[in-house]
Amino acid sequence: MGSDPECNNELKMGEGLVFTLEVQKIFDIFGDKIRLVGGCVRDMLLERELHDYDFACVYEPDKIQEILAQYGVKSIPTGKEFGTITAVVNGKNFEITTLRDDVEGDGRHARVEFNGDFEMDAKRRDFSVNALYLDKDGEIYDYFSGMDDLKARKIRFIGDAGERIKEDYLRVLRFFRFSLGYAKSLDEVGIDAIEENREGLRKLSRERVRQEYFKILGAGDLDYLVEVLGVVRQRGVDQFLFTQKQDVDSLKNLFDLSKEFVFSASLNLRIACLFLGEGLDIDVFYKEICATRTEKKYFMFLLNNKIEKFDDVKVALVNYEKSMVVDFLAFSHIFALIKKEEFKSFLKFVEGTTVPNFPVSSQDILDLGFKGAKISKSLALLKVKWALSDYELSKENLLDIVN
Repeated sequence: MGSDPECNNELKMGEGLVFTLEVQKIFDIFGDKIRLVGGCVRDMLLERELHDYDFACVYEPDKIQEILAQYGVKSIPTGKEFGTITAVVNGKNFEITTLRDDVEGDGRHARVEFNGDFEMDAKRRDFSVNALYLDKDGEIYDYFSGMDDLKARKIRFIGDAGERIKEDYLRVLRFFRFSLGYAKSLDEVGIDAIEENREGLRKLSRERVRQEYFKILGAGDLDYLVEVLGVVRQRGVDQFLFTQKQDVDSLKNLFDLSKEFVFSASLNLRIACLFLGEGLDIDVFYKEICATRTEKKYFMFLLNNKIEKFDDVKVALVNYEKSMVVDFLAFSHIFALIKKEEFKSFLKFVEGTTVPNFPVSSQDILDLGFKGAKISKSLALLKVKWALSDYELSKENLLDIVN
């Protein structure tokens, strides 16, 4: 350890550390009054791709803006009441947040008090691996053994897990998301605290639940994701997030199928296998996931169609992207609408078929004198005829059918 008791010289990144020009400029402006913090430090140490750089600063927001202005740097008070100023350097945004303590929280937001103390600032953060600080010289400041947890691949709440959760119930979902990305297993202390405080999840907005949960469901380690979702169900966490019971077994079957036949299990398909099972109230489901129009169209396609023979596959390929047809085939097999051999044959056909551009346009139908709904109905009919001809009927042949 160095002379500064807060500083871990053994973990110094040394001469190999290279900051971007923008990050270096911010360090040049604020010197030893500012440090990088959180995810950027964590991912830098793990040699992962960096997306955002966040800074923690001794100065209060007004002073930060004053100093930035002196150096000709534009600043935006994006969260000034919480201590956050956004510095714009070379067209790139960098959040600079005053060292603070969170007080009088409501389970999602808190009143803050600025304190100028890096260790106090670290104490109010969620997980040890997110409370690492890096200064202008490449020195790491680790107040809660975050480096040890990084090496051990462990996501651990700082201090009392229950208290950290009560301060912000979104941390429950972040615990699962970060565990999927950085841990080899779920921390039992954290899981116990989550189960004890799970009712607080009802305080979260549907938008934030969607944002975090969809990130969880997009995890790359499929087996680990199934394991984590199994714990979410076992500990009764999901019932405070969604009305519909999650079908983790169907999701596992999807992943097994995707590995066997080498296709991508898209996020929407994962959601469908988890939620579109028996007893679904589709309107409640849409509301709880804040479904977009595109997502609603996708889920209704899965629920309201059938593919029983090759002709059905041919028609589907005219109306939908290949990836969507593959999703539908997988969904149909997972929910026992087609057998595995049928899925295998249909999938091979889809992957080996190139559908040319449909030769008839709405204008072609309009030119024949059709109006309103008859145009779309005529096009739908012609697409079926064209698909059943193995996409060979010419424009003239097709127009003769409706003329």
